[in-house]
Amino acid sequence: MVLTGDSHARQWLPGLDAVGQAGGWRVIAWTKSACTVIDIVTYNPSLEQRYEGCENWRAVLFDEITALD
Repeated sequence: MVLTGDSHARQWLPGLDAVGQAGGWRVIAWTKSACTVIDIVTYNPSLEQRYEGCENWRAVLFDEITALD
């Protein structure tokens, strides 16, 4: 099971991990604060610019998920 998303998604990790352990599943979390899985431009208001880290994270994310066994 793969959990992706921002910090709001990450809050689900303890519960999903418990379910995964009970079911014999491996739970993998790939999360990044302020970054959605949806391919949209993320703006960082404190830096007043695009948050390019999200775009880079998403580019790697799908390759990593695809490579899982």
